[in-house]
Amino acid sequence: MNPSTDDRQIRQLFEQLTASWNTGNAGCYASLFTADCDYLGCNAQYARGRQAIAQLCDQQFRQGTAPRPLIHEVGSIRFLSPDIALVNGSITQLGWDKDAPSSRHTLTNSFLIREQGEWIITSFQCFSISPSLPGGFLNAAPASSGHRAVFA
Repeated sequence: MNPSTDDRQIRQLFEQLTASWNTGNAGCYASLFTADCDYLGCNAQYARGRQAIAQLCDQQFRQGTAPRPLIHEVGSIRFLSPDIALVNGSITQLGWDKDAPSSRHTLTNSFLIREQGEWIITSFQCFSISPSLPGGFLNAAPASSGHRAVFA
């Protein structure tokens, strides 16, 4: 295990995740998850496994409910073992309401495992942030390392 290399690889995986979402590429998006991944999307939609995630995203993309441009910020990476990592972050979906410039914020909690030398997501969960939280969104978000993936 090389923490700086592993950290970089995990951040790159989330950049790929963001880019594939923002381009509406369900197959590429789903390829970043394990075959048996548990996935709880930002709209409380559940899917189990890579194929189900691809179908869910493809349906959203075709219905026009996604993709909305998003920013996924990796807040922290904690290595639970050499081959297991817990990643906390936040997602800002831009332009949630097409009639008014707005955004929607969620927190993410992901477990990654190393398969055949590559990091891959095995559990992904989004949690909506209430706008009524004391202190607002910034106080509710995980501590940021300053790394932000932005794609539009």
